[in-house]
Amino acid sequence: MLTLKKTSKFITFILVFTGFCYANAGYKVTVNTFNLHGADNDSLIVKQLAEFVQECQKKYDSFFNFQYQKNVDIYLARSNEEYEKFNRSDIPEWSSGVAYTKLRKIILKPGLYYDPERYRETLFHEIAHMYITEVSGSGSVPVWLNEGLSMYLSEKQLSWQESIAIGNALSANSLVDLNAIDSLLLFSNTKAELAYLESFLAVRFLVEKTGERSIAELVRDFSLDYTLDQIFEKHVGYSFFEFEIEWYDDIKNNFRWMSWLQFENLLWLSFIIIIFVTFFLKKVRNRRIIREWEKEDYLDSEN
Repeated sequence: MLTLKKTSKFITFILVFTGFCYANAGYKVTVNTFNLHGADNDSLIVKQLAEFVQECQKKYDSFFNFQYQKNVDIYLARSNEEYEKFNRSDIPEWSSGVAYTKLRKIILKPGLYYDPERYRETLFHEIAHMYITEVSGSGSVPVWLNEGLSMYLSEKQLSWQESIAIGNALSANSLVDLNAIDSLLLFSNTKAELAYLESFLAVRFLVEKTGERSIAELVRDFSLDYTLDQIFEKHVGYSFFEFEIEWYDDIKNNFRWMSWLQFENLLWLSFIIIIFVTFFLKKVRNRRIIREWEKEDYLDSEN
């Protein structure tokens, strides 16, 4: 049951969100059941976003074997200030977009300059949340699976910096348990970013175990009265706990050496290599000098 305080917050959010939607009603493009809104001077960007939506729908309809039929409104905020003003206070400051699946609305953060790849990845990510909610029948999909699958479907590529962050977390024994990621919005920015990366890696590992075709069925099973362990027994062959242990071992095998690529470690490694090379060159030089002395002594003795 909603408390009076929670109800008041929800009503306030709806009123503020309605104001945001009204303020951004300048330019509109419709793609099937997706309506894209933006300011008049962002019309070219909105048109390209519409192309991304069309591409995204085609991909997800095939991936989930499901056609999304409900209306979704996508709003391109006119400024960062507006994006922050009309979002919840617990949304990370580094986020590029937010999906409100129950309201079927997505808000995109504008950039300092137009970056098509960034907008495409963000759109694919947020629309994935819409599909996951519908396919699962609004079942309790774990946050790590929801976020990780959205990142996987948006064709996320792990950067060197992100790989090093995983390696550092391994070295510090600070990886977040997958179930604990349900509290993602309470995390600090650094911990939240780590949790997102772990979610992506967990889903990528899950896809390697089961194949892409099984993932949609796995998500669909959350609409039934199955436990997480039952779903994993069905699609993976063993419990979620066993899966997490195996995934953790995979993380260790692939990322434990990445912490050495930090600048400080590279600096010390370079210093050690320089000392070793200097010592080696000096030793070679000394041997050459000794041989020359021996040669001179031999010539003197002959004379």
